[in-house]
Amino acid sequence: MSMPSYINLDVKKSRVTDGRYPNFSLVEYLEQQNIKYSARDSDDHIEYSTNCPKCVERGEKRPDSKGRLWINSKKGTFYCYNCQWNGPLVRLVQQFSNASYESALKILRGKSPNPFEHLNFSLHQTVYDDDDIEEVVSAIELPRGFKSFDENHSDGELYRAYLDYRGIPLKYAVSHGWGYTESGYMHHRIIVPTYINDDLVYWQGRDVLESAHPDWGTDTYRKVRNPKGISANKVLYNYDNAKHFNEIVICEGFIDACKVGDNAVATNGKHLHPAQMELLSKTDAEGVVIIWDYDAYEDAVYEGGRIKKKCSAERAADMLRSCFEVRHVRLPEGVDAGDYEVGELRDLIAE
Repeated sequence: MSMPSYINLDVKKSRVTDGRYPNFSLVEYLEQQNIKYSARDSDDHIEYSTNCPKCVERGEKRPDSKGRLWINSKKGTFYCYNCQWNGPLVRLVQQFSNASYESALKILRGKSPNPFEHLNFSLHQTVYDDDDIEEVVSAIELPRGFKSFDENHSDGELYRAYLDYRGIPLKYAVSHGWGYTESGYMHHRIIVPTYINDDLVYWQGRDVLESAHPDWGTDTYRKVRNPKGISANKVLYNYDNAKHFNEIVICEGFIDACKVGDNAVATNGKHLHPAQMELLSKTDAEGVVIIWDYDAYEDAVYEGGRIKKKCSAERAADMLRSCFEVRHVRLPEGVDAGDYEVGELRDLIAE
């Protein structure tokens, strides 16, 4: 089907322009799938409408024949104004192509998906010494002065006290490669590394004093620091352990994940990034449990009495349902997952 004559479609507007799929042409894909559509110019992008394939399945009396499903080519999202089916473009491609999540990504990218692509850095880099001898080293390294926790030694009393204060067993910190730094740029911080497929991809340094140091000043103090140039919301803490479980628990922070156990990952915030979704799709899990803080369920945006934007937890659940059975464990207002003792969260999840 050709584009309507009243649309002046240039090359840029024919592509998904949110930056994730620059090589994917929505027009070409729809035509290859023999999907009838119409288009509407909307300022800096074009919106496409087509018949929704899910209306009857989602409770409507008859199939959509009026093009109620609209695709936003700039954001890479879709929404049906009849049955309210919605989500990221990858879900729509899954439906139209009868494909798995990974296969749909391959269609969107035009190549095999790579879970590290979104990290925007090379995991390894080649260096040469004075004799031009090649050596491959990790592109991400733990901070200078890093010391690992050790159950058999009493070093790092301040940092052990912080673990005890937060209810984190020393044995857990040791087994997951946690450490601390007593000097340098990252001094007075617990260092929590994140590994994906045994590669160090991220670390977080959390100040154990939890107050601005006199020689820093309030403008330069940061409670949490991480490697420059690495996006925390594109990796998953504890991924290498959790990926082997049948059910994965999704928490906000590493302390929350610690309280749950080895089947928990942390998203480093109350949002699920497509890169994190991609990593989860490669695990052995059949189900996931979202156990985010109370405010992740209270940040929906309303307009005219109707929901304009779902809350963070529901948006994550919509993305996850393309691959998993999804459950929520909602915590009481004013209570964070990290406030529970080790094992208590597991009991809540099991109920």
